[in-house]
Amino acid sequence: MAKKVEVFTAGTFLCKDAMRKVRSVAFPSVRVMEYNVLELEEDDPGYRRAIEYGITSVPTVVVDGKIAAFCVREPVTEGNLRRLGVDRAG
Repeated sequence: MAKKVEVFTAGTFLCKDAMRKVRSVAFPSVRVMEYNVLELEEDDPGYRRAIEYGITSVPTVVVDGKIAAFCVREPVTEGNLRRLGVDRAG
């Protein structure tokens, strides 16, 4: 179902683990983008996306333009990612 996954990170072990899980679960046709908030400049697309989404913590996973609810209350897990359809074609 998911076509695009954006992951906002900052290079921490938690962020690296979240990216590993996203990549291991994502269906091959799912577009996965990683934005390291520590490296973003104002003219970067990732910077604009972070502002648009109101990103306030990392790691944050955005699936098809919506912040994953589990990012607010739960850790990034493969099960949570599968429930969002990251492991299926769009």
